[in-house]
Amino acid sequence: MKDKNDIYEFLKLHKEKFYILILGLVCFFLYFFQIGNIKHHFFNEGEYLLITKNMFSTGDYLNLYLNGEVFFEKPPLFFWIENLFFNIFNDTGMHAARIPSAISATAGVFLIYIYGRKIISPAYGLISALILATNFGYIIHSKAAVFDMFYAVCLSLGIFSGFYTIFCNQKLKKYFWWIAYIFTGFCVLTKGISAVVIPLISMFTAYATAGRVKEIFKPVYILPGAGMFCLIVLPWHMIMMHTYKDLFFNEYVFKKIGFIFENHPHYFSYCFMAFFIFYSLPWIFSFIAEISIFFSRHRHKIKSYFYKFNELKKYEQFLFINAIYIFILTLAFSISEIKFPSMLLPLFFPASLITGKFWYDYISKNKKENKNEIGTEIAANISTGALIVTLGYIIFLRKIAAGLLISADYGILFLTLITLGAILAIITKNRKAHFIIILIFSILIAACR
Repeated sequence: MKDKNDIYEFLKLHKEKFYILILGLVCFFLYFFQIGNIKHHFFNEGEYLLITKNMFSTGDYLNLYLNGEVFFEKPPLFFWIENLFFNIFNDTGMHAARIPSAISATAGVFLIYIYGRKIISPAYGLISALILATNFGYIIHSKAAVFDMFYAVCLSLGIFSGFYTIFCNQKLKKYFWWIAYIFTGFCVLTKGISAVVIPLISMFTAYATAGRVKEIFKPVYILPGAGMFCLIVLPWHMIMMHTYKDLFFNEYVFKKIGFIFENHPHYFSYCFMAFFIFYSLPWIFSFIAEISIFFSRHRHKIKSYFYKFNELKKYEQFLFINAIYIFILTLAFSISEIKFPSMLLPLFFPASLITGKFWYDYISKNKKENKNEIGTEIAANISTGALIVTLGYIIFLRKIAAGLLISADYGILFLTLITLGAILAIITKNRKAHFIIILIFSILIAACR
């Protein structure tokens, strides 16, 4: 008993180091393990690999070439990073090409942990980070040699740094503003000039909600920040404009804008919702529940939030800003009629923070209003129901189970035991075990190749 108490006291004393170790192990298993042995996820993995191979072989870091023609669709930052890993590993295969996405995914998980820890608590940060780490869509894109994961993490780091300026002390504010400008610059140098739109709208809306728009334009924030942004973005664009003149402008600017807003079939305006639901499994029910609980508690006060934002508690301000960010992303996806699921990645970051609040409350709070308690229990139980449906799907299609790291029969056996464990956790009302079991289920499903 003494040994157990000693272990418990040691973990309690070093809990944040233990949290970091957990996140590191989860990220390694989900994103790095056998990363080069997985078949292509996306059609453009091969195209991007060819572009980087050409850069590696020719040493031309300014001009991107695909099949002998200049590639104007994307700026070069992601290809530079891939080329760096080609040089580090002295390998131009898929393993080295996917490492940047895996590292980006890991950085995104720790971003959520740090952000959640600063705003609410280390436990909340851990829960939110684990939810992000085990979203099906996030795992899928962490193993793809495409720019989307890197872009999503840069976008989230830039925007969350900007959001954090609302909460941090005055001495640190300028540094977080500068980080926001720097990573917005990285977004533009990864995806193109359109990447600046979402950060601008998100930051302006957040500060307008807080009633502090004038702060955005303070010289100490905007002048150094704009200078850093231009230093990152302008050199390559100016060289391309000088080299290719009207051709670059037409292909890089006009064609991209036309592609985003051209008339796609009508269902593209809504299909991103279906992708988001599937990609957010098994946590989507918890996300919907937290949104529902928030509106059920505050539906009569939503309008006042825009006028009395500074009177809210810190965590309420935090959740409200993230909800606004989700709305902005959803609106942007609807307008541009999204048709590539990878573009949804930025949504997972604020969604994981909102879902994390659901599970943080569910695990740590024993007393709630009856109606909210019932709603929370139902949503958590539905999440377990999703595990049961997934298990049935895997048993029905045994080829999926055969892709587990162990044999199909043992894989199905383990998943069955985990599902039964989730049901037992519901019966015994062991909420922490309930969360851990769903987490383990997600990790094992991710082991499918």
